[in-house]
Amino acid sequence: MANGEESSNLKFEITGEHGTGTLRVVIPWFKGSPAWRGEPAHLIGTLTGVPYWTNKRLGLYSENGGPDKERPFAILDAPEDGFDDVPMGTTGEIRFHDGKRGKWKKVEPKEKPPGSTTSEWPTGF
Repeated sequence: MANGEESSNLKFEITGEHGTGTLRVVIPWFKGSPAWRGEPAHLIGTLTGVPYWTNKRLGLYSENGGPDKERPFAILDAPEDGFDDVPMGTTGEIRFHDGKRGKWKKVEPKEKPPGSTTSEWPTGF
């Protein structure tokens, strides 16, 4: 496993026309539910949701959404090697629900307590 864990645990700085903020994405590799959280909420269009992969793009959907139900709030273009294996500081493009474009930058995620679930994440993660 790329990061020695059983999930992809990612954190990004997001910049766009609507401002700057953070995005946290956790995608379990074997069991559990994927989730994302963006702060401030207006940057992506909502505070939390579910990520879905489509080819080399990571779509950010609402809690009860998905690619077969709605358009994503945002789409991140993944690096060729994927998000897990690129170094901190790597950048890429994000497209927002309103058609505007911005940039993501991979940053070091804060540690979450062992055994915690995404529903237990602190609001400032």
